[in-house]
Amino acid sequence: MDYKRQHYVEANYLREFSKDEATFDIYLLEKRFVLRQKPIREQCQKDSYYEKGGELEGMLSKIEEIVAKFRKDVGNRGTTLEKGNDAHKCLAMGAIIQRIRGPEYLDWMKNIAEKTNQVKVRGKESGKPLDRSDLLGTVIGSANSISDLDLRVLRTEGSDLITSDNPVAAQNRIVKRHDRVGDTGLRMLGLELVWQLNPKTALYFFDSNSYQCVGDFGETITINEEETDAINGLQVQNAIQCLYAQEWKENMNQAVEKYRESRAWDTDFTMAKEDVEMSKQDRITKPWDWEQSTCRNEAKV
Repeated sequence: MDYKRQHYVEANYLREFSKDEATFDIYLLEKRFVLRQKPIREQCQKDSYYEKGGELEGMLSKIEEIVAKFRKDVGNRGTTLEKGNDAHKCLAMGAIIQRIRGPEYLDWMKNIAEKTNQVKVRGKESGKPLDRSDLLGTVIGSANSISDLDLRVLRTEGSDLITSDNPVAAQNRIVKRHDRVGDTGLRMLGLELVWQLNPKTALYFFDSNSYQCVGDFGETITINEEETDAINGLQVQNAIQCLYAQEWKENMNQAVEKYRESRAWDTDFTMAKEDVEMSKQDRITKPWDWEQSTCRNEAKV
């Protein structure tokens, strides 16, 4: 199979935010403009994005098929999430892959590797230029720590959730230091990940050593309008260029305006005493605090 067209956000995932599985509304962040019912197939893909030949894209497609089944089952309330069961392990891996496969993260990793020579991958060792397939494989292999995070299913019964071209949003309320790299690294104390599965359902992964949350592992929690807007705000700050919705509504504009100005658009962050740019995925500056949350999520530290 020809895998010349390679995706950094799975097309089957984006279809969950469509009424007809073919089109959805697109909000362009920089232009502040909505495009109505545009084709999904044209989004979040580039020719030979990872590598020429598409070997990695073929492997990711097989993983995506498995993850998609559990993602849809959870979205439709058709499966139970228990720590260590197949649904949990597959969705955790799906969240990891989606978090790190986008151009911002992988290109940042390439920059780190070239400037510090601390990331050794097969391309570097053989003298070839690094490509995204080398980097993605390296990071996935060291990302098992997300399986240790606690997990809740969030369900909104009011406003819809949106997604973006960088859909797994990460934040860290324990370690919030934007003069250093890696606040939202996969092994960081205080990590939180939010992944919208469809307009009504999201997964919330969090460090239970740093936060406490109502309910037990895998339990479904209903969230209110304010919480829904705050989660959408994470997408506003985490997105690269585009936000996606089944139908773009006025309350979504309000969330964009509330969180857009706190997004660090062009800020260059550096590590102390090192000339290393910070990943733009660490740019969330107005975190989801859940101050009025029915989930009663609180920091322990």
